[in-house]
Amino acid sequence: MPVFSRFLRYFIAVAQQGSIRKASDELNIAASAIDRQILQGEKLLGTQLFERLPTGLRLTTAGELLLSSGIRWTRDLRALTTQIDNLKGLRQGSADILIPDALTKGFLPAVLGRLRKTHPGIVVNVHVRASKDMGEILVDGQADFA
Repeated sequence: MPVFSRFLRYFIAVAQQGSIRKASDELNIAASAIDRQILQGEKLLGTQLFERLPTGLRLTTAGELLLSSGIRWTRDLRALTTQIDNLKGLRQGSADILIPDALTKGFLPAVLGRLRKTHPGIVVNVHVRASKDMGEILVDGQADFA
């Protein structure tokens, strides 16, 4: 389920990637559409969320506050959705895991495939990240384990 709004989904992707182009590639959304949403969000909030640098974008203090809240809102919404689905008997749980690129082939996809067949009610979201970034991502609460 997407986060509360298109703006917030785009904002989080740009903040995490540090660039509209990289966020565009990740989301498969036109960079111009993402830029437009960010500019509209900044106008609505009355403050800049990013510093525009020659090397990319850097969050302002207001942007850092929004990112922290946005990630928390997204996780809370996902947890609420899971709880509601559990009431309806649709799911038994979900997990966000971080893996390095080296584990994208070989045994892990096979293990996750078997898990999906034997436990169809468990949703596993796999995020490929650099090993050096995983600790911070876990501490920030953006994943359950790495």
